[in-house]
Amino acid sequence: MQLSPQQLSRIVASLKSSDGSSKGSEKRRFSRFAIHAQVSLYTIEQQKVGRSYTAVIRDISFGGLGLLQGSSTDKGHRFIVRLPSGPRIDLYILCTAAFCRPLADGIFGIGAEFVSMVEKQLASDLDRRKEQEAKRIQNSILE
Repeated sequence: MQLSPQQLSRIVASLKSSDGSSKGSEKRRFSRFAIHAQVSLYTIEQQKVGRSYTAVIRDISFGGLGLLQGSSTDKGHRFIVRLPSGPRIDLYILCTAAFCRPLADGIFGIGAEFVSMVEKQLASDLDRRKEQEAKRIQNSILE
């Protein structure tokens, strides 16, 4: 799967920090944009959505993204990433881990390839899950 130029542009604009972007390596299929932002990931366990956790995006391209996270993953492992695509619009994309490298104690670099957009019903379920989690946290703080 490959993002459209419009999708990548909206995602980069939504994630981009003030430090700019990179042209990426000429040996790669797609140029990368350096981005440092937190994103939500969802594990896929026995063909069902599992737990949610956060990671940091290092870079993004038309065909995938680079992540920093606190846990290792196996090559071929599938997961869903939630990427902002404008105000109150998120894209949910199924990804496959292409590699996982330890970078430091408890920090792993993950290279992931985009596989496909998540079905609309599942994306709606994940949006509801996100809202419920935000309400749960808000209620626990206010109590």
